[in-house]
Amino acid sequence: MKDFLDRAQRFLESRNINVYNIALYENGETRCRKLQKANRLNNVYSISKNFTATAIGMLSYRGALDVNDPAVRYLGEFLPPRHAKQWEKITVGNLLSHTWGQGKGDFFEAERYAFRYEEGSDRLMGEIFPHGNDWLKEILSGDLPLKVGGEMRYSNASYYLLSRIAEKAAGKTLFSFLTDELFVKARFHGYAAGSCPKGHTVGATEMFFCIEDLLKLGILYLNKGVLQGVRFFAEDWAKTASFPRARSGELCYGYGFWRTQADGGFYYAYGAHAQLVVIDEKNARVFAMQGYDDWDEQAFLSEFFR
Repeated sequence: MKDFLDRAQRFLESRNINVYNIALYENGETRCRKLQKANRLNNVYSISKNFTATAIGMLSYRGALDVNDPAVRYLGEFLPPRHAKQWEKITVGNLLSHTWGQGKGDFFEAERYAFRYEEGSDRLMGEIFPHGNDWLKEILSGDLPLKVGGEMRYSNASYYLLSRIAEKAAGKTLFSFLTDELFVKARFHGYAAGSCPKGHTVGATEMFFCIEDLLKLGILYLNKGVLQGVRFFAEDWAKTASFPRARSGELCYGYGFWRTQADGGFYYAYGAHAQLVVIDEKNARVFAMQGYDDWDEQAFLSEFFR
């Protein structure tokens, strides 16, 4: 185990990748290594999607929803008069796999928040919401030019909608549900999440964890839904969430998780700027890392997991 972390550290340092923490779980033992000073909790970016998908799995296990449910069962009351007719066909699973007919992904970092400054000055004049204050109305009003269940278009809008679906099914915000039903019960050490202008959990990004707790996400999936002696989702949800349902370039995508090939022995959660959780089923191990850099994760995965 120590040798694996040593090799991973050498790989990252040899390429000058700015990584804060790395961690490994194997044979019931956890090792965490701090490579440099960093905040105790760090943004895991799109690995937030995996926590959102996990909440969907937990709610499914409780019978509160099903991935085959039509999304309008939970969002129908919010549909504006002008909306795409495809909403009648879109399921929760389509949103999880980004196959709900969007032509172009949206609600990424630069598109969600902006500030207005005095011309030629650093004086702040006000804030701007490029999508307006009501994200749900904006998304539900959008065009859906592609076939539902067809091509994948990776989007933060998908997982914001899933956040709102989870909120409807749970009767509380996505983050409150995860806090009460996962983070507290699995003894997470600290957690935070961003909200939209109306106070609903973003769901697609902006969740914050320490490396020890980020690793727990992978352990939960490696153990098929059990963590700290508690079952959080059905045993088959790990297979359901990691099963390839769409393609993006050479990669396969399930419900929040990526695979480099359909029949590979590992799958992973990935977030911008060097956030990674790898569930290595073949070797019964989990690897996690946090940092802030742009890098080629495929080179790392090829070196350590193929």
